[in-house]
Amino acid sequence: MKDTSNYPATALSPVQLGTSAKGVISGSSTKKKLELIQACRGIAALLVVLFHVTEFSQEKLNQNFLSGLFAFGGSGVDFFFVLSGFIIFFAHQADIGQKQKLNAFMVKRVIRVYPLYWIITLTLLPIYFLIPSFGKGYERDLGVILKSLLLVPQENFPVLIVGWTLSHEIFFYFIFGLAIWLTPKVSRFVLCSWLGGTLTFFWLSVSDRASAVQPPLLLNFIFNPHNLEFAFGCLAAYWVVGKRIKPGVIYLIAGVVLFITSGLGDNYTNVEILDVIAYGLPSMLVVLGAASIDLNQGWKTPTWLNGLGDASYSIYLVHYPCLAACFKVAIALNLVSLFGNFLTMSLLTVIAVIVGWLTYLYLEKPLITWLRRKLVPKQSAWVNAQ
Repeated sequence: MKDTSNYPATALSPVQLGTSAKGVISGSSTKKKLELIQACRGIAALLVVLFHVTEFSQEKLNQNFLSGLFAFGGSGVDFFFVLSGFIIFFAHQADIGQKQKLNAFMVKRVIRVYPLYWIITLTLLPIYFLIPSFGKGYERDLGVILKSLLLVPQENFPVLIVGWTLSHEIFFYFIFGLAIWLTPKVSRFVLCSWLGGTLTFFWLSVSDRASAVQPPLLLNFIFNPHNLEFAFGCLAAYWVVGKRIKPGVIYLIAGVVLFITSGLGDNYTNVEILDVIAYGLPSMLVVLGAASIDLNQGWKTPTWLNGLGDASYSIYLVHYPCLAACFKVAIALNLVSLFGNFLTMSLLTVIAVIVGWLTYLYLEKPLITWLRRKLVPKQSAWVNAQ
């Protein structure tokens, strides 16, 4: 079963993919938004929200929301890791080995992740000091606060609990940045060594040796099995850019079926499969199929679903503290007794999504637009990438 303590809140930033695969390689100005990919992102963000609604309902009310159907919703994080690997490789494959491209790459990555994350974290801090019961206590520790702001791995969750996933995201950007900065020969050696170490840790985690091996925190972070999900995304982008995938709908359907099957098995059976396999591989198939469809024939997706994808980073960052506050209000007003669990939990889900969408519309979007205009080189073709 998925450890729910690992998913108290990331997705990662919304993506607007502005160039076709050919345009990425050649520098063409051809614009093509990957709408199906964006829609999948919105669905993944909603899965994470529903997971936390389910978790809160069980912990705070001792009631199952929708019979625990979305207890596997934390797997939306696995999808986001795969999608992030896809986006970065898709957008920046041609930058590998081009040292002069590193500055623009890192500036865009920092702008995308940190500013909104800092604003929300610093907004939460006074609450933890004024109302200690809102957190677990460690949120007021100076070391935890500094590590949280920097997204440095630590024993505790960050102040904004979703930051644990953003730490993995930032580390992946660092690794990809090395591939841009180093020569191809050296970067291949570094990347192969890193993936080799990650596979070793993954093997230990599924073997009997796992209980006997307790690696240091930093080592476990550097070679965490989640790294494989970023690699799956890069592999999917390599196949898509190389035009090796044509019947995208087959991969999409297969990925969705396997993802849902893993979720149902996770919820209702005692079979334990590591998330990297249960959700990482199906996520790769979903991304592979969706991107192939977008680039070849394209599917028109609902406007609201694309909007959900646009706002997914804001939703991801704000929904957990929003739900925590809403649950306190719901309990104080005894809303469950008045309206029942289903209506109350559904209302809280809608509120969390709306707050995230408003955060995107009035904070994230204008902030990122302004920062990119000020800091990102004008010749950068992918100013709208993740």
